[in-house]
Amino acid sequence: MSKETIIQKVYELLKFTIPVLNKYPRNQKFTLADRIQNQLSDLLELYIEAYYISGREKKRLLFKACLLYTSPSPRDRG
Repeated sequence: MSKETIIQKVYELLKFTIPVLNKYPRNQKFTLADRIQNQLSDLLELYIEAYYISGREKKRLLFKACLLYTSPSPRDRG
């Protein structure tokens, strides 16, 4: 998968997710929905930063994205 493709896919996911999150019930919209949107925005930001940086910093950003968004939450480990 090319660099442009991963950035485009995350952007499309965010674009698709926002209208879905807006349909959440009001009591969940400002907690769960905002958190999901913020996490996806952070992921997109990490990939964009990594696209324009080279070397060790790029590797660090991609590793951070991988750890943050593929590792189970501490709450899931029970």
